[in-house]
Amino acid sequence: MLGLLPGHLHIGPAGRRGRVPEAVVQELERLKGLYDGFQCRELARIIFSRLNHRLAHSTVNRLWSQLPPASPQQLPLLYYHSYPERSQARQQVIELYFQGWNKRSISRFLGVARPTINQWIGRFERDNLSSLEDHSRAPKAPVRKVWLPLMLEVYHLQKRHPDAGRFRMWSVLGHTEISVRTVGRVMALNKRVYDDIPHVRRNVAPKDPQPHPYQAKTPHEYWFIDGRIMDFKIDGVQWWSLMVLDGYSRTRLAGAVAPSEASWVALMVLYTACLH
Repeated sequence: MLGLLPGHLHIGPAGRRGRVPEAVVQELERLKGLYDGFQCRELARIIFSRLNHRLAHSTVNRLWSQLPPASPQQLPLLYYHSYPERSQARQQVIELYFQGWNKRSISRFLGVARPTINQWIGRFERDNLSSLEDHSRAPKAPVRKVWLPLMLEVYHLQKRHPDAGRFRMWSVLGHTEISVRTVGRVMALNKRVYDDIPHVRRNVAPKDPQPHPYQAKTPHEYWFIDGRIMDFKIDGVQWWSLMVLDGYSRTRLAGAVAPSEASWVALMVLYTACLH
């Protein structure tokens, strides 16, 4: 077969350059002009979504590296906050996601946080196009825990048990869906509205100060041991300070610093104080 052709012709295996359509190359040039942070598998997914043409990620990597830096092409609006309507920005996020863009590229390209993108995609998959519009965050049916029958019931119980507190009133009511604090607020409101609720005021006479049970009258009548945590660490260990004081003169008789407040430390300090 080689003798049938002239010798100056070079015969070699045919290349695979012609297998990639021109539309694919143009689409890669357009994407490179938009954003340069795509991944190879992401680009292959975008090409299949837009042109219905499958490419291996290695082929995409080779074509992407061979493309020259293109002049930046722009979408109608590139930044999320530049859209006049929030629904348009959400629609742009959904379109890019279903065209094959991953969430990281959308986040960097449009300036939207990834948790926000996850929330919008989940809402779109659940509610379709209605999820793109703004919805009020206020509850549609707010729960009313304080209603007139409850206030009247608490009112009669307050007249029957004027010395009862909110916890006792809550236990008498037996409504587990109502908290103790809610019952307390209803009781306070009833006392302001109804004048026939007896107000129980407990006037407690002040007590005379009692003497200290361990007030020392002579030296060394009482000893006290004081243990405190030091405000520093040694090799990551918090140290303790233990001292034995005289109850009469507040003189420090003995002391020690230890890595823990153990019994042997207290006994050692007490033994040293007895020796002195």
